[in-house]
Amino acid sequence: KLEVVMRIERKFQSRVRANSMASIKSLSYVTGDYYVEISMGNSNSAMLKEGDFIQSTDPADFSRAFEDGINVVDSIYKNLKEIEETRLFERLSNSAKSLNDVIEEIKTGKGMLHALIYEPEGKNLIDNISKTSEHLRKVTQDVDRITNQIKSGNGLLHAILYDEEKGKILDNLAQVTEDLKNVTEKIVEGEGSLGAIINDPDLYDKLNQLLGGANRSFILRTLIRRSIKKDISGEVK
Repeated sequence: KLEVVMRIERKFQSRVRANSMASIKSLSYVTGDYYVEISMGNSNSAMLKEGDFIQSTDPADFSRAFEDGINVVDSIYKNLKEIEETRLFERLSNSAKSLNDVIEEIKTGKGMLHALIYEPEGKNLIDNISKTSEHLRKVTQDVDRITNQIKSGNGLLHAILYDEEKGKILDNLAQVTEDLKNVTEKIVEGEGSLGAIINDPDLYDKLNQLLGGANRSFILRTLIRRSIKKDISGEVK
């Protein structure tokens, strides 16, 4: 034990009695500072005089407690680490088992991957896919080449697409197509002379008879010719 000599101010002397206890307390666990704490004695006990001894209690071994606390934390950390490593090992084991099951299923199963890898038809399919990909690559190259030729060439298609004046050809063709469509619809619906001839069998037969009679009649042929010439020249010659 250590003997500590202390000076106490007189104004506090009345509080220090024979039953007072001195103990060492920690001011800070971080900095390691300590102080002596003296408990206030009972007023029935005798007041200590200069040179008297104060009873003391064994101080707590804070460094030992701190070290024990560190050991406890370290032990908990190690246990948690072992548990986590065990779980990680279990997860890795399960993943490896699942991967092995997948590989085994591919080897022995009847799925698409098994067929592609182990069956001749699968190999043929892969070859066909490869050939198709190569064909598509060539087709893409051809399309690119044709597109470039159209852009940079001097042909009709280039003129139609890029020349504003010649591009009107498409508009004219579209208009002609629309006109033909309208004429055809009118003929089918029986509008006009041609529509009537095509859609009315009786009218067709009568016209045929008339033309046949005209071929046999010199007078009628002459009249038809004169009528045609009149329409053309505007006068009868």
